[in-house]
Amino acid sequence: MRQQVPNQRRQPPSAPQRGRRSSASRQRDRVEQRRRRRRRRNIVFYTALFLLVIGVAILLCFTVLFKLETVSVSGSSRYSAEEIVKASGLVKGENLFRQDLDKASSRVEEALPYIGEAQVSRKLPAEIVITVSEAQIAGVVEFEGQKILLDAKGKVLEATGEAPENCPVFKGLKIKDAVPGKPLQYADEEQKKTVDSLMQAIEESGLSNITEYDVTDIYNLSLVYNNRIRLELGVSTDLVYKLRFFNEGLLQAGKLTDKDMGTLDLSQASDTNKAYFQEEDIASSAASSSAASSSGPESSASAVSSEAQSSQGDSEPVSSASSIASGVDSGDETG
Repeated sequence: MRQQVPNQRRQPPSAPQRGRRSSASRQRDRVEQRRRRRRRRNIVFYTALFLLVIGVAILLCFTVLFKLETVSVSGSSRYSAEEIVKASGLVKGENLFRQDLDKASSRVEEALPYIGEAQVSRKLPAEIVITVSEAQIAGVVEFEGQKILLDAKGKVLEATGEAPENCPVFKGLKIKDAVPGKPLQYADEEQKKTVDSLMQAIEESGLSNITEYDVTDIYNLSLVYNNRIRLELGVSTDLVYKLRFFNEGLLQAGKLTDKDMGTLDLSQASDTNKAYFQEEDIASSAASSSAASSSGPESSASAVSSEAQSSQGDSEPVSSASSIASGVDSGDETG
């Protein structure tokens, strides 16, 4: 008779076996946690060490290394190298990187007015170089009984009793104060902006030989070119176009010669591509304008108005060269 063998089922692991497996897993977790903590400590340690090294290097640079030994001057000016170095305020023996170069530049330009620009730069390991350029006289204006000489940026170069020969003249400036080495202080801020735009436009147009700037009325600006041609510019828009129209389109194109003398109305040049020229003696015209202004502001205004009307009525149009008409976008010009 066959005996029946009972099925032997696989028994689950005993409690001690489960305990041993759980303990091994926890051991692995603890080892991994220690490894992570050690890695983090290493990162913190090496980062701190790196920052310490950098800090020590910076400290050495600002205390022991790169001490200023030489201050040299390049460029041309009327001042001696010793005067320029002294004005800069740079101190030998102090750290090269602790010297304020911008302040040094400003001190030179203010203390020595005829220096137009002073560029100050470091030259490792222990030198600073001051590169200077001479300021050019752009014009003279009367203020409190003195002749105030200005450069093209409006800096006061000098207050003197007599202006240099053939120095351009500024007319109509409303001045609050004039201190050599500092920008001219205007009583009228709007006039200052207009004058700045005018001087910038003259530079951009390449026009030279200006002998008079008249900004008495900022809506009727005028210049005198070479003591013989008065340029009526009108308002301070499209100034670069108007001046290039005259310089390139008329002078360089030969439409106005060295013998021409008179008034050129450029006020509408950017709109019509035309200017109106009237022959007249600029010197006598200036004298009559001066006499009219002495009688009061109302008579001066009417004189200017009547002169402008006769100029428009009696003069002939002069067109600029086509390259100027097509090469200048009046919308992008300095206003």
